[in-house]
Amino acid sequence: MEPILRRPIGRDTAPLVELYARARRSCYEGHLPEAELVEWSEGLRAEGLDHDRPDRLWTCAEVGGVPAGVGPAEHDHRRMELDLG
Repeated sequence: MEPILRRPIGRDTAPLVELYARARRSCYEGHLPEAELVEWSEGLRAEGLDHDRPDRLWTCAEVGGVPAGVGPAEHDHRRMELDLG
């Protein structure tokens, strides 16, 4: 199945929060105290992701109709150069 990139929608919040919490745990487990990892995960689950903010654009990867990842889609207009030749 090919992944689809799209904007996240409301029903994506819970699965994306769980993906993010698992990813962070796998990265920091053994480097941060367990209590800190648990506290952060619980806070994330309570607050959710702020993917619907108007000042930020997020991209959601979907595979087989299931959210498989999320990340900010950044565009830095300061890095763009226009060559008019």
